[in-house]
Amino acid sequence: MENILVTTICRSDTNVFNEITKLAAVNECHINYSHLYSLGGDHSMTLQITGNWSGIAKIETALPSIAKRLDVDIVFKRSPQEKIDRFHLPYRIELMALDQPGLVYEVYEFINSLDIHTEQLEISTSKHEQTPVLKLSMLIEIPAESNIADIREQFLIFCDELNLDGTLEPRK
Repeated sequence: MENILVTTICRSDTNVFNEITKLAAVNECHINYSHLYSLGGDHSMTLQITGNWSGIAKIETALPSIAKRLDVDIVFKRSPQEKIDRFHLPYRIELMALDQPGLVYEVYEFINSLDIHTEQLEISTSKHEQTPVLKLSMLIEIPAESNIADIREQFLIFCDELNLDGTLEPRK
């Protein structure tokens, strides 16, 4: 089986999701993963499509014409099948803090320093009584051989040093 990652950016009134899922269905491929976000008047969408070599090749060939016809930006790339090289434990990080320049970088750099794989990252900011508040949610995978108590302690110290309200919990 082959994989292709497809990312689009378009106006929110464009029905590119329908076009791409139809293309996958016609070519007997499967949508393994999809995220659609509405940001202002635009949409951002990411899909992982799996199928046989022929179906994926037909999708690759058709995507540029869909982009031109719908006047959307589409980027796509073949991606290898996931291979498991070691075991991981699924965890979730939730953070809330006063939004400051560089904060997201510091959080991500900290997670990378612990050899933790980030599976998903979502960030949003909002104003609460004129105060910019950052909300960050991460799905992570901690190597099974890691000492969870040590990682949790390092995480709590990190949060205390930066005045972050954060949790590190197993995913359920």
